Amino acid sequence: MSSETSIGTEILKNLYKKYQNKFYYQPYGIDDYFIKENKIKLKEFEEKENIILTVGRIGSPQKNHEMLLKVIEKIDLKDWKVIIAGEIENPEFLEVFKNFINQNPNLKDKIIITGPITDRKELYELYNRSKIFVMTSIFESFGIVMVEAGYFRNYLITTDVISAKDITNNEKCGDIVPINDADTFAKKLEFAINNPEYIKEKAENFRNHVLENFLWDKIIEKLQNKILEIENSRK
Repeated sequence: MSSETSIGTEILKNLYKKYQNKFYYQPYGIDDYFIKENKIKLKEFEEKENIILTVGRIGSPQKNHEMLLKVIEKIDLKDWKVIIAGEIENPEFLEVFKNFINQNPNLKDKIIITGPITDRKELYELYNRSKIFVMTSIFESFGIVMVEAGYFRNYLITTDVISAKDITNNEKCGDIVPINDADTFAKKLEFAINNPEYIKEKAENFRNHVLENFLWDKIIEKLQNKILEIENSRK
């Protein structure tokens, strides 16, 4: 039996001590064959644009986009733009966003809501253009969008969802903020905007971490080795 996070795996082991050796950590992964087949050329960090990106169901209480607006309100974006990509799950958020822009007219041209992006190549190109990926969720099962962002050399700031430590390699390639802590998130994001060399290094670490741990061929190889290990132990 597998769990997609190391924390989840340990929780299961503690809950079902009799079956501790039956639980296996197996994260989700990214299909880089699609990227190669579609000839998506990965941009170097210097080629990217000053874009802060988040991808998810827009307006979903889980995704906590209201917090993202609070964060943006607290910082100086300078020449950066924020792109919120995804299906509009809760139309009421658009009213929240409208009121936010009315109160902050200087941000009108700084924040873009794309709506749903059904073409995966188009979505990957958006990751490819961005430098910073943010996740303000209250909870996540895993958060595959963070892994996709890492593949395309994004620096990551995420709330402390269950997969955060695995995906950031214990903050070696991204920063983790307490859930609902807009003040700390804003400080991290403003620091990132003002320190390009810092986020460049973290983004490269993130990409290497994804290549080593979150590609499906690597994940399946580890699973196959685990199965062989179990089979050999029974002989």
